[in-house]
Parts: sequence; structure tokens; C-alpha cells
Amino acid sequence: MLVPLAVSLLLFDANLKRVIKHSGTLFMCFILGSLGTILGTILGVFIVPLNLGSDGWKVASALAARHIGGAVNFVSVSETLGISADVVVASLAADNLIVAIYFGFLFYLAKSDNNSNIKTAEFKETDKKFDVGNENLSCSLAIGCLLTFLGNFISKEVFKGNLSGIPITTLITVFGATLLPNVFYPLVKSSSVVGILLIHLFFSVTGAAGNISLVIKTAPSIVVFSFVQI
Repeated sequence: MLVPLAVSLLLFDANLKRVIKHSGTLFMCFILGSLGTILGTILGVFIVPLNLGSDGWKVASALAARHIGGAVNFVSVSETLGISADVVVASLAADNLIVAIYFGFLFYLAKSDNNSNIKTAEFKETDKKFDVGNENLSCSLAIGCLLTFLGNFISKEVFKGNLSGIPITTLITVFGATLLPNVFYPLVKSSSVVGILLIHLFFSVTGAAGNISLVIKTAPSIVVFSFVQI
């Protein structure tokens, strides 16, 4: 239950109108990068056998989601597909190594562009309604729990449990953040704090349930797969 709630809370700023309006060519770059990740995943599956049984294609999907949208995507897909805790820990351990090297390489390339004239947006909200206070925290949790309940309810009653509640909750949250920005946007800071806390809690619980021997055994193949995928 914590993962769907965390996903909902972290999407309070997912206003599609703002994304489309302000992203410009960056959105097209994201699309191209996503397509490249998907193709890399398909290629990696054929080149590097993960030898994880039924979890193999699930891990490939979860890592693809992570490389496209970050840790939140990895958590959501892992939870939705029911990947075992041992495999989740091994996947994170192996992929973190490759991602660290990859970002180090990107930062190195970016050094030559330090004098770029690209202007970064600064968000300076001084209004108290944007603060992380008890009222905003309470409202964020209340709305997040309601959205999570709706997602799970639709999953069980409409789709009879054949579709996870996480993607449904995601769609409802994005829909709400887009149509009701005055309700969701002031809660972005407080919802993000709680959402990140819940994601970290998920990783902690998953790691505590992991099997170190399995990580050592399976991580090498996942490292190679992640390298090919990226």
C-alpha cells in the first residue's frame, strides 16, 4: 500500500499543461531517449540472458522504467509485476553501479559546456500556502490516500484484479494535477517530502528482506545487461 501512495504523492506536480508548455524541445529529447532505452532493453534481453526464471523479463521491464523515469518507476513496475525481494535488491545493486559510471561520464562531457547560456528556472514561492506545514502535510496525505483508494477500487471492481492499482492511481493523479492545479500545486513540497520518505522506506524493507548470496550470484549478469541497456 505504501508504494501506490508514494507514487501518487510524487505526482502532485504532474500538470501536463505545464509540461507541454515549458518543455519545448526537451520533451522530444525525452521521447527519443525513451525509445532508445526501449530498444536497448530489447537488444539486451537477446544478448545477455539474465537467468532469473520468470523474473527475467520483469527485471528488464523494471530497469527500463527506471532508466526512463527514475527510481519511482522502478518501484512501481517492481510492485506491479511482483518481482521477488531478492531479485529487486540484486537489480538495484547491479544497476546502481552502471548508472553511477554512466552519470560520471555525462558529467565529464558536460564540463565542456560550462559556459552555456541556458537559463535555469528559479522557483521562489514565498507564500505560506506552499510551505511544508502540518496543514499541507495532512492535506497531501488525505488526497494521496483518496487517490490510492480510488485506484485500488477501480482495479478490483472494474478490472477484477487483472490490472494493478498503481497505473490507475497514476492516471487519476495526473488527471487531477492537470485539471485542478490550484489544489495540487500548493501541496507539491509537502507531498514530495512524504512520497520520498515512503520510497526510501520501501527500499529499506526490500533490502532487509534480500539475500546477499543471491545478489552476488545474479548481479554480474544484471550488470552486463544494464550496461547494454543503457
